[in-house]
Amino acid sequence: MPRQNSRRLYANDTVVVSNGCFVNNFTDKAGNTSVHYLRISQTWVKIGTEWKIVDQHVSRMPIP
Repeated sequence: MPRQNSRRLYANDTVVVSNGCFVNNFTDKAGNTSVHYLRISQTWVKIGTEWKIVDQHVSRMPIP
């Protein structure tokens, strides 16, 4: 579930920039678990009648 999620619309509502933070829990094959804090941004552009992701960035945040 996203935290601190925001969306901004530009260019007559044909470009959307979305940002958010996520907490993901992973378990490997050996049963070891890890928690990853991630920051994600996406840029969407409306081309004709379809929305396309034209840029995406994911980075790990420092552990709190």
